[in-house]
Amino acid sequence: MTHTLLVLKSYVLSSKSHKNLPPSPPKLSLIGNLHQIGSSPHRALHVMAKTYGPHMLIHLGSVPVLVASSTDAAREIMKTHDLIFANRPKLKIARIILYDCQNVAFSRYGECWRQLKSIVDMFGAGTDTTFTNLEWTLGELLRHPQAMSELQQEAQAIGQGKSMIVEDDLDKMFYLKAVLKETLRLHAPWEAPEEFRPERFLNNLVDYKGFHFEFIPRGYPGIQFAMIINEFVLANSVYKFDLALVDEEGLEMSETNGLSVHIQCPIKVSAIPRF
Repeated sequence: MTHTLLVLKSYVLSSKSHKNLPPSPPKLSLIGNLHQIGSSPHRALHVMAKTYGPHMLIHLGSVPVLVASSTDAAREIMKTHDLIFANRPKLKIARIILYDCQNVAFSRYGECWRQLKSIVDMFGAGTDTTFTNLEWTLGELLRHPQAMSELQQEAQAIGQGKSMIVEDDLDKMFYLKAVLKETLRLHAPWEAPEEFRPERFLNNLVDYKGFHFEFIPRGYPGIQFAMIINEFVLANSVYKFDLALVDEEGLEMSETNGLSVHIQCPIKVSAIPRF
């Protein structure tokens, strides 16, 4: 759960016109709607969108921000009009501190930004986001024994007693891929979005590669590399071990925010070798 999405992106409005503005929640002077965002912005915006619709205007301080939370809006912003929304706002402090915005977060759209993005995000794909996604996946599987059992059965059928599942085996593990997709899907507009149901991705072409705008968990170029690592580690974890919670009272799945959304409390798991 590393990036919040209800297929949700925020963009600073460049126009000063007040004509045809989308619905907006009441705001306070100076802080705008910051007091309504709270510690889990993705969840707060999800709740607000239920009231104000898929196109919503909020204010972060004095800065107007458009929140789009529908498949059609995501497609318009990220594909049809992507070049319009690709640039960053010109900030004086960023120009001073970051050598005229020579940084992946503030660089203007162009060759420099593309080079920075490919280096930074490829590195990030193999570190924090990969660990975080595996943490959430194991947590969900431990909360849903039926899904864990089905994944272990698939791993056993593919592994067939070998010492480990190898990369070539991963393409045949359809339930494994469904489990990981379901973990990545945070708040997409599916049936029962708050429930963990890997089955929704079986016999379903929707993927996380950026072509399906109802499911956009993150957008870095190293996602394919990261997902292979996720699939390889998870497949062998359930193939080689029986996993169970150390604390029988259950599992706390509260979120804590940072560069990625982590599980707030560490998961304590016992791993018993299966062979």
